[in-house]
Amino acid sequence: MNITQEQEDIINNILTKNIIVEAVAGSGKTTTALEMAKRYLDKKFLLVTYNKDLKQDTREKVVKQNLNNIIVENYHSITMKYYGIRNAANDDAVLDVIENDLALAYDFIPDVLILDEVQDMNISFYKLIKKLLRDLNNEQISICVLGDRKQTLYRFMKSDYRYLELADEIFTYSKKEWIRLKLTESFRVPNKVCDFLNKCFYKTEFIKSNNINNVPIDYLIYDPYNIDQVSNIILNNIEIYGIKNTFLLANSLQTNSNINPLNNILNSVNDKFALFLKEKDIKTNDKNLKKNKLEITTINSTKGREKDLVIVYGFDEFYFKAYAKDENNKIPSDKFYVAITRAKQKVILLNTAWSAPLCFLDKYDILNTCNVVGDFEALNKKCELENRKKDKDIYFDVTQLIEYLDPSILYKFKKILSVEEYEFTNKANVDFSKIPFSIELNFKDKLIKENVSAINGSLITYIPLYMKTNFIDAVFKWINMIIEIRKAQDKNFQLTNEINNINDIFKKGNLSIQDLTHIACIIETAKSGRNYKYLQLKDSNFDWLNKTFMEDTLKVIEEIDPKGTMLFEEDLIINAENNDILKKINKELGLNTINLYGIYDGYNSETNELWEFKLTKNVDYEMFLQACIYSYIIQQKNKQSLKATYLFNLYTSKIYLLKFDIKEFEKILYEILYFKCTNVAEKNDNQFLKEVLNCE
Repeated sequence: MNITQEQEDIINNILTKNIIVEAVAGSGKTTTALEMAKRYLDKKFLLVTYNKDLKQDTREKVVKQNLNNIIVENYHSITMKYYGIRNAANDDAVLDVIENDLALAYDFIPDVLILDEVQDMNISFYKLIKKLLRDLNNEQISICVLGDRKQTLYRFMKSDYRYLELADEIFTYSKKEWIRLKLTESFRVPNKVCDFLNKCFYKTEFIKSNNINNVPIDYLIYDPYNIDQVSNIILNNIEIYGIKNTFLLANSLQTNSNINPLNNILNSVNDKFALFLKEKDIKTNDKNLKKNKLEITTINSTKGREKDLVIVYGFDEFYFKAYAKDENNKIPSDKFYVAITRAKQKVILLNTAWSAPLCFLDKYDILNTCNVVGDFEALNKKCELENRKKDKDIYFDVTQLIEYLDPSILYKFKKILSVEEYEFTNKANVDFSKIPFSIELNFKDKLIKENVSAINGSLITYIPLYMKTNFIDAVFKWINMIIEIRKAQDKNFQLTNEINNINDIFKKGNLSIQDLTHIACIIETAKSGRNYKYLQLKDSNFDWLNKTFMEDTLKVIEEIDPKGTMLFEEDLIINAENNDILKKINKELGLNTINLYGIYDGYNSETNELWEFKLTKNVDYEMFLQACIYSYIIQQKNKQSLKATYLFNLYTSKIYLLKFDIKEFEKILYEILYFKCTNVAEKNDNQFLKEVLNCE
């Protein structure tokens, strides 16, 4: 690849200057970094990428180009390479290095430090780099920070583009002068997409293309109940580019089976192709789960990735009403910029006829830069520019609450938690270690693999509940709770199909393990809103578990609950009316109320013990945190302490007794809720600089 003049300017200045590089999507940042090392073979370079995948990809390029003067790390691997941390699988390693002020354990002192994707930096990563610079003790080091303010997607994890834009004020260890340069030419983004971004989206010329293919953007305006035309266009393009080379992107993957337009689109695609959606509560690196499937993912999950064809669902004003109520809808949404620039060849934008086009778009230039299909009159729909109402009531499911936590909060939680591990006595000699986490089956004449671990885990409590209570009442209680919670987010939400399917199963009378598995799959579908999962598992007849699994589950439950007094799958909820922590958050942030809810696995009121059950190869502190939050809610509701909180992993026959001080835990819960209810963008530049410069 030929080096552009912009890249040449960066390479020429790097030894004498510190450089802030604002780089558009696909502009060859990695290539620029490697060209620096290639140009100055007598100098040492340290390139810090944002994640493991980018690190590995760049390391392969280094080997291929036979470069021996550059090492490539991410923030986690820096702790291993430079500070001797043995296992740096998560942010604990970063926090350990900072908190314990570990000494350098590696003597590779770079002349040039290159920090990539700096708009995604957070305070912990900044502290690590600040410490590294101090420990390297090289005031003549050159620093190059690269990034794209428009790609700051992880604000919910407290990343901040100002680590890029204000780098000259916060990376002060190097004594060299700071300059600002740009990379404005994209080698990935097609010319027609660049035209759309410049003329219609941002309305300024900021990106140019080196990828001239003249394939137009399709802007599809469609009625969600009459999607034949849009489905044909989508399916034809998937056939052209292939499922391996296609993304279907959305702001959220939660749907329901009757009213949500996304589900109608997914169902039409699912008629021809199997779908893959990554499930946040399932931790696996099994790449075969994607095989022979079209990947459906959130925009946030596509950073650093690219496909030939990118289909963007929800490219309309509903985004601001449903997902971005705090954002100004007159300002271009950077999230959609990231989505669009994942495409190497073709972009399809989906605007439902129910919603106005995005307010910030130039409606005239939509027609000039896109191939518009559908009701042209919908382009004239007016969007709400002012006084968009914000729903101040916030609902957190416990499982939702612990997703995407600030790692420093989890780090603090580990310090207040005592974990005692015991081997289950297992008098009945049961063995769950052969239970499948995934199954293979044929779907549309293709062999696919589906993860079933969440469904298996649900059955640990569904089976004893079925044996000892009116199971049908319990199931519909869960369904009604799901409907109530989801209607707070979408007034049209309903689960008619799911309810009909469950009624059909209960008509059989006595239920087999296959019937219970079927019900568990329906409940998981209802909770996640992912109808495709049910459709793709349907042909399995839900027969991957046998009667022995059911019998063994009952034996285990009987051993830990010999009197049969344990309650299963009961719902919990607290709010500001009955909890001081929630009341404090409400008052400080001006919210009407925060509702914290969930469903515990098992609670024995006679012994006053809480049990959470897992069926997994490994347990982690997020699972412990989830159990502790359930424990806390029960203690608040009962106004008394629990005798014990257990997490029982049946797969390994390990029982974990969790102990924590309630007052210390309330501090953790407060931090979690505050983190979830606030936004990094609320800080102005002065507040940001004060926090960053004073951090240690």
